[in-house]
Amino acid sequence: HSSEKSLSEQQRMDLERDVSKGAHAIKALHDQSARLTQDCERLQSELRESHQERQLLEQQMERLRTDYEKRISLLEEQLEALRTQRKDHEKQITLLQQELASSRADYERLEADFKQ
Repeated sequence: HSSEKSLSEQQRMDLERDVSKGAHAIKALHDQSARLTQDCERLQSELRESHQERQLLEQQMERLRTDYEKRISLLEEQLEALRTQRKDHEKQITLLQQELASSRADYERLEADFKQ
């Protein structure tokens, strides 16, 4: 009987030790699970913030693109208007040069006629 009782006592001690180890392992797993849950929540929050920042940047980029497209269009219109003015001025210069040449020729004929 005494060997059965001491074996039973040994088994009881082993069982208590195993239960204690199991409880510690469960607590460690629970703590690790809580840390991982917090990390996951933090990462999700950072991801949401990052997504919001990206959306804001995309909106700013769209506004800048629209502004630059308007500016470029306006500058192209101004450039075209200046080109048209230049062509008109070139025509005026040509006409004035022709008028000047004609006036000189008329003057030279009058002067030649006067000298005769």
